[in-house]
Amino acid sequence: MKIALIPMLLFLCLAGCTAGIVVISNHGIKYEIPASVMDKSSADSSKDTYSFTSPALTFSEKNGKLTVNGKDFGIVKAGDTVAIDGKGQVSVNGVPRSSI
Repeated sequence: MKIALIPMLLFLCLAGCTAGIVVISNHGIKYEIPASVMDKSSADSSKDTYSFTSPALTFSEKNGKLTVNGKDFGIVKAGDTVAIDGKGQVSVNGVPRSSI
């Protein structure tokens, strides 16, 4: 199911936008991304996959495997908070993570 995120930006900000950060929750994982990457973005979610695409940032989680801008960042699980900046830098639960 493909979702256009621009109309949802106001809702997302009301639900979790702080200092230019948008919080998206899926599969029990919270993704914190800069509001600036929301322009022309879309998301797709299924039973075991979540993906986000914009001109500035792409990331996906499939069966727990996190990929950001084509790079593998290891496993994430329900309850984790994944912060991704506009340059593709990733931290999980406040701990910086490098690509594998």
